[in-house]
Amino acid sequence: MKNFVFDIDGTVSFDGQSIPDNIVNSIKKIILNDNQVIFASARPIRDLLPVLPEEFSDNLLIGANGAMVSNQSEIRIINSIGKKDAEYIFELITRYQLSYVVDSDWNYASQISESNCMYGQIDVGNFARRVPLSMIESPVKVILLDLTDELIEEISGLLNANTNLSVVSHIGEGNLNITASEVNKYSTLNKLGITEYIAFGNDMNDIEMLQHAESGIWITSKTDPLVDNQTVCAADVNEIIKNIEMFL
Repeated sequence: MKNFVFDIDGTVSFDGQSIPDNIVNSIKKIILNDNQVIFASARPIRDLLPVLPEEFSDNLLIGANGAMVSNQSEIRIINSIGKKDAEYIFELITRYQLSYVVDSDWNYASQISESNCMYGQIDVGNFARRVPLSMIESPVKVILLDLTDELIEEISGLLNANTNLSVVSHIGEGNLNITASEVNKYSTLNKLGITEYIAFGNDMNDIEMLQHAESGIWITSKTDPLVDNQTVCAADVNEIIKNIEMFL
């Protein structure tokens, strides 16, 4: 049995809402060959589930860039942001008047413009409650939104100087994704005992996962590969299917 790990947005989903049927069918072939398919996303589990076909909902899911997992629909937190660091992030939100999404294990706090592409991706299944920021005591993940390049650099610098948090800026999105120290997709795979795997990804939050993969496939939906020794695949459904099915 081999392990296949798929990022979602920009890797196998291109509308933020679903995975094309032809790609789903190729992933099913992988499973029918007695392999394990894992989905690993920046989205929390709550927002990952609506994108997946229902038949994949019991698969091993890695959400919030590695901060949470779901297996057979049972969710557990790998690591959350500590109280002191959370208070510092919240102070930065107030100081800079930032837009944000702050996720707990299930519920969330948010201040986000309807024009932001993430607006229509948050809790589309109406599974959770939007609560005041003050009610999020143990954040699992924080996204700071609509940042200029200058703000990304400034706030990243402050976070790196004053915390040990993991801070990732997704390419071309003007966002900062923040999780607990040393939390990422690869570190969570490793904690789960999954050290041999084939990975598909497309962004900064996939780098560690792809670096440690037996085979890594970089989907060029945003940029050319940021990791050496990757198979390069165009962000085209037929090309992605070819790169999935070459392992059959």
